[in-house]
Amino acid sequence: MFEKLFLFIGKTFALFVPIFFVIVLSQFIVLGFAAKGVAAGIAGTSSVAITTGAYIASKRKG
Repeated sequence: MFEKLFLFIGKTFALFVPIFFVIVLSQFIVLGFAAKGVAAGIAGTSSVAITTGAYIASKRKG
């Protein structure tokens, strides 16, 4: 009785561990890309703001 139960648990575990691992890994990858995207967005926005500010400043001087 218990041997069958342990075998079943073992097989189920062997199935679920890789799936769980892949899910967790994909979540980390997605989060990593999201963080990179946010960082790139912030960098892009600040660079646009800096260039716009510089352009306005140069126009004011002239």
